[in-house]
Amino acid sequence: MLVKKADDYQSWYIEEFDYGILIDPWLDNKLNPYSSFFLQRKRYGSHSLKEEEIEKVKAIIITAPFADHLHVPSLEQLGTDKIIYSTKNVRKILKKRNINNPFKQIEDINEIGPFTFSSFPAGFPYNRSAFSLLISNEDGKSVYHEGHNVDLKQLKKNRIQSDVAIITAESVKFLGLLELSMNESRALKTVDTLKSKKLMLTGTKPYLTKGLVSRLLKIKRLNPMNFEDLDIKVFSSAGDKVQI
Repeated sequence: MLVKKADDYQSWYIEEFDYGILIDPWLDNKLNPYSSFFLQRKRYGSHSLKEEEIEKVKAIIITAPFADHLHVPSLEQLGTDKIIYSTKNVRKILKKRNINNPFKQIEDINEIGPFTFSSFPAGFPYNRSAFSLLISNEDGKSVYHEGHNVDLKQLKKNRIQSDVAIITAESVKFLGLLELSMNESRALKTVDTLKSKKLMLTGTKPYLTKGLVSRLLKIKRLNPMNFEDLDIKVFSSAGDKVQI
């Protein structure tokens, strides 16, 4: 199984037997296509996927109904033949934006192509709007993905373990109080619970987010050495990939 950080933020590519999955794809250089007043992020490059990887994409997973996860121009670019897996709220937005891809309800799915698939509610405050996921191949190799906050009790209850952990580790707090992504300490606890030795960071460089929302956020930058000292391999740059 190939796992690749598809951009400099929070898009992911997973491939097995030439079957590609994209998670929360953002493929151009403008994150919010509708307005830059509240939320925006721009970049000079677009993404880190090869053309042959994009051609292998058969499925798209949208983990949250927000503009930085549900990027309509990218979905339009990818075409209408890819199956989209997500929630009822996301489906409503897709219909409103005239995205007419085949759609499957995430909680009804236990297989996607060659992968075994499980989904779980995201941690607070996203537990009613987003989900985490566990993708495994036929060899038992697995990837856990959570784009915001992990519910550690849920991991322990379901005895979830993974070879790769895709999680946040750069603390972002709304008004300095409400945790929107995890800090290093919680990320370390998550990796320990998952028994993962490969940590792939998502939601990276949140300080690049502009607009009104950026004035309301308190952000703490990451020190990857805190993980590497514990023999955990950290991947945080666009294009980073692991084969498991």
